[in-house]
Amino acid sequence: MPSAALRPSDGETILNRLQQHAGIWIGDIGALKRQILAKHMNALFPGRFRQDAIATNYFLTDGREISFKRVPAGSIAIAVTSKIETDVPHEHRAKVYHKAFAGILPQMMVPAWARDPALMPDNREWIISRLQKHAKKWIDAKALQESIVRSYYLSHPERVMDAADDPTKPYLLSNGEEVIFETMPIATIVDAVEAAIRSDVPFKERLSIYHTVLRGMPGYQSSPEWKDETPRSKYKEPLTQFSKPRDPDMANRTLLDLLAAAGNFPEEEMKCISCQIVWWDGSSEGEFSCMMSAGQWTISGGRLGRDHTIDDVPVNYFRDRLMDWIAETVKEDTKEVCRKAICPDLTDAEIEEYVRLVAEHREEMNKTPPPPTREEKIQQILDSQGARTYNQALKLVLLYEALNEIDESVDHKTPKMVGVQRNFAIGPKPLDGSVYIPHWGMLPRERELPPQLEVDRDCDQVRAMIKIFCKTSFDWSLDSFRVALGERLTIDQLTKFLQKRGTDAHQLKSAAFLLSWEFFNRRERLGLRLDFCFVQEDRGIVEGDPLVFSDDEDEESEAEPDAMVKEEVKTEEEDEVKPLQGARLTRLNKRASDCVDGGRKKKKRST
Repeated sequence: MPSAALRPSDGETILNRLQQHAGIWIGDIGALKRQILAKHMNALFPGRFRQDAIATNYFLTDGREISFKRVPAGSIAIAVTSKIETDVPHEHRAKVYHKAFAGILPQMMVPAWARDPALMPDNREWIISRLQKHAKKWIDAKALQESIVRSYYLSHPERVMDAADDPTKPYLLSNGEEVIFETMPIATIVDAVEAAIRSDVPFKERLSIYHTVLRGMPGYQSSPEWKDETPRSKYKEPLTQFSKPRDPDMANRTLLDLLAAAGNFPEEEMKCISCQIVWWDGSSEGEFSCMMSAGQWTISGGRLGRDHTIDDVPVNYFRDRLMDWIAETVKEDTKEVCRKAICPDLTDAEIEEYVRLVAEHREEMNKTPPPPTREEKIQQILDSQGARTYNQALKLVLLYEALNEIDESVDHKTPKMVGVQRNFAIGPKPLDGSVYIPHWGMLPRERELPPQLEVDRDCDQVRAMIKIFCKTSFDWSLDSFRVALGERLTIDQLTKFLQKRGTDAHQLKSAAFLLSWEFFNRRERLGLRLDFCFVQEDRGIVEGDPLVFSDDEDEESEAEPDAMVKEEVKTEEEDEVKPLQGARLTRLNKRASDCVDGGRKKKKRST
């Protein structure tokens, strides 16, 4: 059973299904885990480990800890298969196996004792379902399925000619048989799906999708021949019928020289235009990282994995961009001569049509896209792994929708006594998270603050502060803010509070209101802004060390503290500062905030 056919998460999935469907025969799943881990450890580190007395973890003689998560999914699958074969009664064995491995392993990997025809998965449907699940952003699996059948039929030597021209008719062969997807050769389907993945899936995702969809199939390779091939330009296909010069020897540099001569443009301006076009092609609309050197007008990095040059840009895209630049920048009395210079192969009528098409394309690109629907936001969160389930993603969407509806024009700076005091005996416990470093527990300077019991803001003021703070801060998302209030406060509780308006007795007693007020009250008493947070700046105000988080080595060397003071700070923080529990999962959720907000951008701030 090749390990390449399994993802890391498949091991836990198999074990969970085994416990659900065969717990009565398998017994304690924890004991099985310990057996699997012991076998794995014995194979890797014979005689060099000891087992934790109460957990499944093992420890090497050098003190390193090895947990069950380190066991490959393939080893788990082999152990589970053996366990089912030996411990599950014969009449239930095949059914339990297929329950445990459904959707994980294809038909050809099913052991002989589990090959019950009534339970066997269909490899063809298995491929399409995996493609639909993992590549639907790029490939329409059902349309591809229909295309595969039609292409196979049209290439079949015994096809009936009349049926080939009408896709509504059955694909009948001369012997009367009908060509359908369920009876097609599996190798033909694999080749077609591989070709679709290779051509339609983005370069960075291509290999992962290939392994996930086609693992274990005929012709599957752990390292396909095309895995290192150069990513093709997104602009390889001409935008219009006039984009690609009819002269096959026409090059990008020639077009640039013709434009410079026709408009008498300075060399530096031409280098600037060329560099911008090269950058757009190299980055492939942001898919690959590129850096532009304005002084030398060169591009480093990009889709080719090396410096991107003018010769790497498709000539049709280069001419399109020059035409667009002429329309937007060049003076009216010079436009015609410039266009004729870079389009010597076109007539006046063709140039006029070319100009119109390029202008339509620019107008289309400049259109403000419609805001994503709720379902689209949920899918974006799931695709970015900001949430693991549909319900988690839905809760995040509702949370951010509630935030966006808040009236931030409320005067939140002026204190307003509401007749409520914090009562830690019957109300929520004090905050245990830092109010200026996200995902951290309370820091020493924060612990020194005495509690303030008198609440001095109403509900609308607190809601406005939450919205302004989370929308403008560099380092805080709404979910980071929620975690700082404590894990006892759920997303649902915070969402309900943000959805309300006005102030009433029930809201004033709610944990969401009291903890949110305490968060901003502590920031206020630390001398920090209520409408913005930048960690470097805030830490400098609170601790007098503004360069603690700086990535600039020169700044760090200038701010190097005395060795004794540095050691004291380190010891104090190691003893008292601990990250909040659940912070890792919250960092996943933090990626969801950009999806929900449509990819909001944070402006740069100098310190």
